[in-house]
Order: sequence, then structure tokens, then C-alpha cells
Amino acid sequence: MNRTIKSLPAIFAAACLFVNSANDVSADEIHLYTYDDYLSKKVIKRFKRETGHKVVITPYEDGGVRDKALTSGIASSYDLILLNGLATQIMRETGYIQDFSIANIDNHDPKWQQACGPAGVPYTWGTMGIVYKKSKSNVPITSWRQLFHPPEGHENKIVMTYDHIEAVSAALLAVGANPFSEQQADLNDAYDLLLDQKDKLLAIGDAEFYFQKRKNRKKISMGIGWSGDSYEFTEADSDWEYVVPDEGTLMWNYCWTAPSGDEVSDAAIAFLEFLSEPENAAMNAEYIWNAITVTDAIPLTNKYYREDDVLFPPDSVLSRGYPYEKLSESAMKTRVRMIHKLKQ
Repeated sequence: MNRTIKSLPAIFAAACLFVNSANDVSADEIHLYTYDDYLSKKVIKRFKRETGHKVVITPYEDGGVRDKALTSGIASSYDLILLNGLATQIMRETGYIQDFSIANIDNHDPKWQQACGPAGVPYTWGTMGIVYKKSKSNVPITSWRQLFHPPEGHENKIVMTYDHIEAVSAALLAVGANPFSEQQADLNDAYDLLLDQKDKLLAIGDAEFYFQKRKNRKKISMGIGWSGDSYEFTEADSDWEYVVPDEGTLMWNYCWTAPSGDEVSDAAIAFLEFLSEPENAAMNAEYIWNAITVTDAIPLTNKYYREDDVLFPPDSVLSRGYPYEKLSESAMKTRVRMIHKLKQ
């Protein structure tokens, strides 16, 4: 759904009149639906100080909750919603989000502009890999197969997600197939690997959530991880490491989107413009510690951030990256059935 967005010069001229005037009646609230703690509070305060617009954040726990809110219409009350790249594609095709643009979209890496498409403004990106405790490993962890056939020291200490996208894709990579293969033979091999792994698990769920929320976190020694979230492990315990296996990785990304219905507000557009300015993007990046898409912001960040090879992996890793792909309805049903059987 294409929407015509008002030109921004008038917006910024008006914003200048309201510096330090947050209580002015023309200052709008901007309602965001996003992950908790996924924006710098300093950046939000600076935006309010410069424009008068207040940012109100409603956090969601996971993508499933978010998508249900969007498809049910509950999320239509938000100005902006953070979606992963695949969800952005699907929600645009099904009419739940609308096309829009910002004036400084060219500040973002064209690769991630393309990934978000005309209904999204790029925000972050990263990789999927394995997080593991080094002291428990007699051999280096370098392959997805080690997640399913764990080396000595890791059996019954793995927390495994049973998401029908990531779990099946990891198993497909482990058997040497494309992580979005729809070939039945590949899916059969992936299912067998997941089934073999089942009796070697500590728990089913999100490894980071288990690590952070459970008192018995010392029991876990391996799981699927994400480039940004891996710091929850490594900062809490230096014995943990994140690795992208030799077979490859899924390349994820997130986009700011707007629900269909009313035209995207001037205040929401101004906020995305503000986030896309290099100085603000750099400040935000150091807070959320995820790879950002504003290319001119990276030189403005501190040395530890811009030289972090987990956030910004070398070409040898990126060349093994697979962007998320939309699966056919039959392939999705097959994956859902696989996970349902594993949970029985």
C-alpha cells in the first residue's frame, strides 16, 4: 500500500521553534512497538529536547507476539513497529504495513535498504551462530553438526530452540543443505538430525533466555545464539564464546515499519530521520551493541565497537551468509509439522 508522505523541510522548520518546548500542544507523542531496551535513552532524550516529541515504547517479548498483534489489528495504534526483514516482506505483501519513505534513507547501506524494501527503514543486522562454554569443549566448536552431535562435555547441557525457521535451518546447514531448502530429502535429513539431538538436550527454548532467567544457568553449555545477544553470555562469563560455524549462517536484519491505515505521522518520520543521522546513529549503536546500517556512523563510534568482529565479521564469514527467504506454504507446513512432532 503506497502512501504519500509530506515533505520534511516544513516539519524541521517547525521543530526548530519547539526546542525546549516539550509541553507545546503541537508536540506529538510517537508510539513504538519494539524489543525492550533496543533504543538509547540518551538518543530519545535528545530527540525530545530538539523537537518536543515524546517517544513512548511498548516492548514485545518475541516475534510471535508481535506478529499476532499486527495481524489482529491491535498494533494499529502504534506509529512504528520493529520487524525482522522476512516479516517486513510478508506483512507488506499481506497489507498489514504500508510503504513510506524518509528523506535521508541514502544514509543507510543499500544492501539493508533492499532487504527492508519500500515498507521499512533499516535499523540493525547480524548473524546466527553457536554460543558455547569453552571450558566444556575438548575440541573447538566449528560446525553446526556439533550442536546436534555434541562433543564430550556438552551432552545434556544444550538448550535448543524449536523455532520452525531457525532450528530447521541450523539442521539443514549441518547436513550441507541450503538453510531454506524445500527439498523433501533435505528436510528429512534435517528432521533425523533434530530427532537424534532430542535426548541430548538440557531444555527446549531460547538459550539466552535460559541463561539470563534461570538460577541453574551453570547447567547450560551450548545453544543457538545471535551476534548481538551473544554479549549477554560473554559479559556475564568470559568462558563463553560465539562462533559462526563453517557451514554458514543466517543473516538477519530489522526494519522500522508502519502499520497500514492512517498516513505515517510527521513526528514518526522526523524520528526516523533523526535516528538516521550519523551522530545519533553512532550514539544509539554503542548502546544497543548491534551492527547498524548507517554507514557514516561507524567511524564515529568507539574503537571497541567498530573493531568488533562479532558485530562486523570478516568477508570470509559474510560470504557464507544466507539472507532469510520466504518459504512456500507447503514448506512452512512441513517445518511446523516437524517441530510439532519433536515437541511430542
